[in-house]
Amino acid sequence: MSHATNEFSRPLALALLAQEGEARRVMEADAAERAALADRFSLLRLDRLWASVHARAKGPGGLIVVEGRFEARVVQACVVTLEPVTAELADSFTLTFKRSRGPGDAARKEVFVEVEAAEPPEIIETDDLDLGEVVAQLVAVALDPYPRAPGAHLEADGDRDDEAARVTPFGALADLKRRP
Repeated sequence: MSHATNEFSRPLALALLAQEGEARRVMEADAAERAALADRFSLLRLDRLWASVHARAKGPGGLIVVEGRFEARVVQACVVTLEPVTAELADSFTLTFKRSRGPGDAARKEVFVEVEAAEPPEIIETDDLDLGEVVAQLVAVALDPYPRAPGAHLEADGDRDDEAARVTPFGALADLKRRP
């Protein structure tokens, strides 16, 4: 995870983590970071982004466990009316990362994974782990892909009573075929 272009960059030096064993961070995005993230995620606004993160080195294998919680207030466009839809997002998370040992480490065929881990650890190719980017990606996953304003709905063709709703493209072609 490169932090050079991340809008909400909060790098944690892996050497410091290895030395101290753990690190705790409380992060809150400022107005410029929120505006940049809103643009990245196609939001109307990102009114709040806060996270508390605890990272710890685990065992001699270079595993890093990151646990935390984020809270966000987002404003998205309704997919039906384009009206603003505000949502409060909050979630706890536990992720596992593994530091690369050098070129080709990410491509190794044999990976040791903890039994409790939900998925294999993500390989870190840099000297730091961008905790802000981790949180930003989790917020992106938590977004409603089809936000709707209260009462907004699409009319299905079967819901309408008018004759135009019953005419299909194939029915129109059949009518043309029947004409002399």
